[in-house]
Amino acid sequence: MCYLKSRLLISKDSSTIAYNSKGIIQIGEEERIETSETPQLNQLIVPYGKTTSIVLSDGTKAWVNSGSTLVYPAVFGKDKREVFLSGEAYLDVAKNTTPFIIKTNQIDVHVLGTQLNVAAYHEEESQSVVLVTGSVEIKSKEQNKGIKLIPDQLLTYQTHTHQVHIEKVDTENYTSWIDGYLLLKGESISHVLNRISRHYNVKFTYNMKELTDTRLYGKLDLETDLTNVLNNIALLVPVTYETGTDAIKLELLK
Repeated sequence: MCYLKSRLLISKDSSTIAYNSKGIIQIGEEERIETSETPQLNQLIVPYGKTTSIVLSDGTKAWVNSGSTLVYPAVFGKDKREVFLSGEAYLDVAKNTTPFIIKTNQIDVHVLGTQLNVAAYHEEESQSVVLVTGSVEIKSKEQNKGIKLIPDQLLTYQTHTHQVHIEKVDTENYTSWIDGYLLLKGESISHVLNRISRHYNVKFTYNMKELTDTRLYGKLDLETDLTNVLNNIALLVPVTYETGTDAIKLELLK
């Protein structure tokens, strides 16, 4: 049985965490903490407005997005490598004969060595897996039979209806956030605003019916301030925005 040992709460806008094979942890250049090799779990919490990257004990690299939680052991066991994700993470899984499993509250993603993006925010109506390289097998809580993906495929799992949809995509659309930008090729404005909301820790209000058919094409720099991002959105689509104390109000330009 594994027990939750410690919590790491990210306080800086961007941080780097690394473990070695013995479970020694380094957080940026600030400190090194000795951890036990007993099968206890650590919890990485990334608040809205923050991002972080982590190197796990097997060499797997993970970029963890805003509003996400990753639960993992300081040292993986010999029989399996398993992590629990709530939110979004891009993983470059180290090749190993020991299976690597990414678990969300709805699906399990089985990999051996690959690059992929997993999005599983609780407030969203769907969860998704985008495969960049390698191969993965995905199992839902309702289906024992796994679904295999090949590179450049996106699997979308509807959390309420349990429906699964697979399509060929440009993976950069789903992974560009780890490089500090969003590449937009027809994404809905609601989807984009959700991502910006988490990244900058802000709230938006808007008339969904007015903006239902509004799609965005272009590129948004996430390493600039929020005002620049909003100005760029106003250039991409005919909207105006008003900054309030509680939320940013977006309206379709009449």
